Amino acid sequence: MIAPGRLQFGLRQFLIGAPLIALIIAASMALLRPRYSTALPWVIRTFSDRPELWYSLKKQISAPVGPSGLVASVQFVDDPRFYGLSGVELVHALPSDYSSGFVFVIDGKPSTSNEEVVTLVYFKPDSDNQADYKRPPSAVPATDLQSVQHLPHKVMELECCLSIGEIDMVEVKKDVSPDGIYR
Repeated sequence: MIAPGRLQFGLRQFLIGAPLIALIIAASMALLRPRYSTALPWVIRTFSDRPELWYSLKKQISAPVGPSGLVASVQFVDDPRFYGLSGVELVHALPSDYSSGFVFVIDGKPSTSNEEVVTLVYFKPDSDNQADYKRPPSAVPATDLQSVQHLPHKVMELECCLSIGEIDMVEVKKDVSPDGIYR
């Protein structure tokens, strides 16, 4: 038989210890969440189903392109906190030190011609104000967002040319085909 004082002491310890244990578990989970490099442009998965589509597109994006075999320098990001986000909500969810000015989004939706596509979301400022170039993604206004769908193998070309400033969205949009896809 358990003495009544002993049971109360155990319950009191549990009531005090349970929140502490929950806090330790939550902190541990936050530490276990992968920290993605912000040095490279991201390719973000924003849908939770069909993992085979995610892996297929990652493989296509990672494949060498052209006779020189260039590959895209990107960071693949599969994090549930981005699932279901798009547009300005997605840009605002990026880390404050994310400085690429654009992100590639895989939302799991096919194009109107039923092709697998990636969406480039471009949010570099078009401004003479130097402060705009130092703003974090969370401060990007919705009016600064531009996007275009493109084929997966075009990630390498777009990443390279946009990263070094060789092209901007004006040039990209000029080359969009009549079906709305940059090929």
